[in-house]
Amino acid sequence: MRRNKKKDSMTRLIDLDRRYIPVRMNPYVFLMLIFLFIYCFVHPAVQDSKGVERIEVKKNGKRIILYENSYALLIGVSQYEHWPDLKSVPMEMNLLKSSLKKKHGFMIETALNCTGEELRKTVKDFIDRHGFEKNNRLLIFFSGHGYTRKDGAKGYIVPSDAVNPLADEIEFARKAIEMEQILTWAKRIESKHALFVFDSCFSGTIFRTRDLPTPADISYLTGKPVRQFITSGSAGETVPEESYFVEFFIRGIDGEADNDNDGYVTATELGISLRKKIMQYQSGQTPQYGKIRDPRLDQGDFVFIGKKPKGPLPPVIPSFGPIEGVEIKDNNLIAFDAKGKQRRKTFDSIITRHKIADIDQDGKKDVLVGFEERGKEHSRVIALDSKMNELNEKWNYKKKPDYPYFRDGGFGGKFMVQDLKVFSVQSKKVIIILFRDTPWYPSVLVVLNSNGEKLKEFWHPGFMYRVEKIKNVFIIRAINNDLQQLPAFKSYDRNLSVIFGLKYKHIYGEAPPYFGSLGKNTHFEWYYVLADQEDFINMTVLSEEIFTTTNCGALFFFNENGVNKAGYADDHSCKHAPRLIQLRLPKKQEKEEM
Repeated sequence: MRRNKKKDSMTRLIDLDRRYIPVRMNPYVFLMLIFLFIYCFVHPAVQDSKGVERIEVKKNGKRIILYENSYALLIGVSQYEHWPDLKSVPMEMNLLKSSLKKKHGFMIETALNCTGEELRKTVKDFIDRHGFEKNNRLLIFFSGHGYTRKDGAKGYIVPSDAVNPLADEIEFARKAIEMEQILTWAKRIESKHALFVFDSCFSGTIFRTRDLPTPADISYLTGKPVRQFITSGSAGETVPEESYFVEFFIRGIDGEADNDNDGYVTATELGISLRKKIMQYQSGQTPQYGKIRDPRLDQGDFVFIGKKPKGPLPPVIPSFGPIEGVEIKDNNLIAFDAKGKQRRKTFDSIITRHKIADIDQDGKKDVLVGFEERGKEHSRVIALDSKMNELNEKWNYKKKPDYPYFRDGGFGGKFMVQDLKVFSVQSKKVIIILFRDTPWYPSVLVVLNSNGEKLKEFWHPGFMYRVEKIKNVFIIRAINNDLQQLPAFKSYDRNLSVIFGLKYKHIYGEAPPYFGSLGKNTHFEWYYVLADQEDFINMTVLSEEIFTTTNCGALFFFNENGVNKAGYADDHSCKHAPRLIQLRLPKKQEKEEM
């Protein structure tokens, strides 16, 4: 409310048919209205006592009350303790809440991530508050995992704290909500119409799957009691991480499921429409719909008021925004946007490395994916972004087998991506890839620009395992297979662990002992060899240095200038201090490669 600018008046704006009319009020009347406002809108018992609006229909010039009040309980479980999370559930619940409240006159109650005990109490309390008025309509919607056991005889919805039945079937049955419990709730309701909807897959043997033909007289439908059920899938099926069910449910109640064009959408029409649409878009998923197996509660039909859209509807393609995160499962990449929507891409090769970064600095994240040496994507790094509502391939780089060593053959000819990083160099993003030949020893560091074009490369006679950057020096942990052929290392009968530093301008050629055909790179900032029978087994980045650990627990710290300090882990088993030998390489004239 807004006060009139005149100080000597008590004028308010009252909303009548969206027209604002100033009205002068008696002060005592005004105080009484304030009291009623506080009582009706603040007092909790009154707040939940009425639905949003009465639903009526005209017949033979007379108004017939379909429903006095409408209430919906939306239950969504997205975070599970023992089951995979369902990240899209909160967003779907918000979309459903908006549609039911704004277009269909429902008072909405929501419950997220309930335990089994909380879920039982939530449904019971909802029925206690709203389920005993005859002309109420009740909608209970559950989105989460479902499960079937006992050879399809028992179906369950899964709360957040239910254990995996494969680990403990008895404990699962204690926590989960059996369909018999839902049947009990349905029978306890005394309102005419109740619809239970489950965006879950499980056995639905408690309700009839053959329905009576839809009567044409809508007043007859609302005059008879009914308990109806719709599920998004059947026993043994799995609701996908990205489901179309909520999208089609909303479109259906808004009018798309109005098969006889009478302006009303019954639950039977909705079930038929959902079954047709879901099976069209999501193969392997068969929605079920029907009524309770009780002759006293199976004659009517739950009704939504919906205006059928004009013209053909576009296909459902849930919008997919910029990439926020990914999940890798073998050869599958699942990308998520900020709202939890997902896109999946399946490759032939197993994914070994991935990186999320804004490589072209356009404000949107990209995904870089590297692969093993087997399959169609061997020797490749692929960049993906989100365009045209899908995962889009920006570029595809393949490393050619142009070995500088033993060019007469003997190598595998296929590379695996060992490490994949994105760094800033001179205010631009570059992609650093460590490719390694398998099962032979060469490895190569390749630098790409944001368009996937090769800028430079550096070969090493042994696997390079990890690359990091401290200030302007790239630090690389590796194995050198050829050093024992040098006089200083002839006494060693094993490949030697090394760690070295290179500036960006010195990434070229090959590393010592220079048995290949490329130019000798002598412009290392430093090159250390770990002697004795020890190996570097990891590399951890700190703020301005990195540290590595050896097999026995010795610690070495490096910054851009080389080794900085050394020590031991508390539980080390070193019998003597491992030796770190620095190679002395003759400096040549600076070679600048940009």
